[in-house]
Amino acid sequence: MTSRKAQFRVSYLAGIAIVIAALIGVNVLGQVRFKRFDLTGSGTFTISPAMRRILGRLRDQVKVTYYVSKELPEELRGIRRDTLDRFQDFERVLGEKFKYRIVDVPREIFDEKKREADPSLRRLFQELGTERVEPLHASVGRQGSQEESLIFSTITVAYLEKPTEYIRAYGDATRLEYELAMLLVRLIEESPPVVAFFDGKPTYTQQPARGPGTLPRRVHEFSILLRFLSQTFDVREIALDEGSPIPDETDCLVVVQPSHLTERQKYEINRYVSGGGDAILFVSEYAVDTETGRLPFPIEPNAPNLNDVFETWGFTIGPGLVADARTSVEITKAVSVGVGVRMEPQWMPMFLYLGGEQLDQRSPFTTRLAGLYFRNATPIVLDDETLRNDGIEAQVLAKTSPDSWYLPAAALPYLSPFLFRAPPKDEMEGPQKLAVLLHGTFPFKYEGQPVPEWPAAGENNEAAADEDVAGPDDLAADDVGSSQDTSEAGGADEALAGEAPAERTPELAPPVEERPATVLVVSTAELIKVTEIDLRGAPQWTNERLRFFVNAVEILARGEGLASIRAKTLTARPFEKSSRAKMTAYTLINLLSVPIIVIAAGVGHYTMRRRSRRVYRERGLS
Repeated sequence: MTSRKAQFRVSYLAGIAIVIAALIGVNVLGQVRFKRFDLTGSGTFTISPAMRRILGRLRDQVKVTYYVSKELPEELRGIRRDTLDRFQDFERVLGEKFKYRIVDVPREIFDEKKREADPSLRRLFQELGTERVEPLHASVGRQGSQEESLIFSTITVAYLEKPTEYIRAYGDATRLEYELAMLLVRLIEESPPVVAFFDGKPTYTQQPARGPGTLPRRVHEFSILLRFLSQTFDVREIALDEGSPIPDETDCLVVVQPSHLTERQKYEINRYVSGGGDAILFVSEYAVDTETGRLPFPIEPNAPNLNDVFETWGFTIGPGLVADARTSVEITKAVSVGVGVRMEPQWMPMFLYLGGEQLDQRSPFTTRLAGLYFRNATPIVLDDETLRNDGIEAQVLAKTSPDSWYLPAAALPYLSPFLFRAPPKDEMEGPQKLAVLLHGTFPFKYEGQPVPEWPAAGENNEAAADEDVAGPDDLAADDVGSSQDTSEAGGADEALAGEAPAERTPELAPPVEERPATVLVVSTAELIKVTEIDLRGAPQWTNERLRFFVNAVEILARGEGLASIRAKTLTARPFEKSSRAKMTAYTLINLLSVPIIVIAAGVGHYTMRRRSRRVYRERGLS
């Protein structure tokens, strides 16, 4: 018995020693050869291939600094740890080319007396001023209450001699990879990307003089948008005609409210995209004048004439204006009351504010957007079979709620939305797609066909789109002109007068080397029509619209696979909706399963002990 106890002690101590040695060995090995396994479905803790390519293009050391307060709101408590983990991942990929540091900023930084008494605080305060890092307003929880406080949460990125880039109001580590990739691409590029901007219905307004000595200005309706783009891009406004085509060096083509496009203009857009050019298309079938205050609203067909090209790409712009009972907003309407006017709220079924589940929160185009304001949008109808056959991937970025239907814009010269009411549930059209991202190789519709002629100089799109039929007066005038030319030409021309002119052989469209491209389609141009009144009256909605557009141009124009760097969030797996009986069954299973398992284990153990005693007794008696 003594020897058995000693043997047990030795084996017990040996087991403990082996476990300790294994833990030490694993920790040492982890320090030498670090490896982390990402078991999340969205690759939350894995550096994407696009980010690896961007990091590989760095020619020199990039310096990243995270200024963060020691006391943060409860929802930001883990951001320092998560950010450190991401920085360490980048360091393992780049080595010495990626240098990072985290600067903890104490609350005492705001106390002038403590700064004067503490040299380290004074140096930190001077560094914050030099780096132009400013505090942010946030609610901080202290002793069971919320207080408004100033905090720091800003990342600076310095590379070579270029101006420092910032991630201000940084509060989401899942967005760090994408935001850092965007800044690095901007720092690496030698020259800003070229963005070609084509407005199919250019509209100008006359703004009054702002003060003495100034003149009235003629302002384009997209001037604010172009001003934002010009800060970081080489923006070129084009007329998409023979004298102003799509530049060869274009990185992103933006087509806004195309109207009555000629065949040559459609040819140029198709050729650009099929050749691998990224594009953003704001296309709508109708223009509704809701700005002048005229009631009912005048409706004018845009007639973009692009659906024949879109059909080969796997989608079309559908008929009717989209209305939604859930996401529509109200406006203030002037109502006459006696001799006065009263302002009343009025429901606008085609003025839609899409947010939450109506936006794809994982896409870099729409993530972190509170919502987008769509006005007068037409649906985007996807042809799944064509998309599948051509290998084009379609990602819906914005859609309406299931309680959506169409307003009959095609049949009406005017629209009075106040008279329309939502149809019954069974007559709803379901969710309608208003913004779709397409990626793949887009077919070239005009291959092997004659190249369309450019419209004549001074001929507008609408006139070029209509087929003119020559009348008798036109023919007579032509005959007179030709007879005059012939009489002035001399005898040689008289000899050729009876011969028919030689027919010119039409030039066939050369084949296009089709390459993958990304196309963002939005079914209304109203989304990006931003005015000074919008900036002052509805800054939140307006900033979201601007951010969506600039984000889209950044991703497509700067390339580098930025669109593939998605927002990395843990996949939500909500419980499915179940009946009351099913939920009761689940509750009973949860309550009874553990006691039943414990009782079953006890009965099994008791049975085995009885059997072993019986066997031991039988062996002893034998």
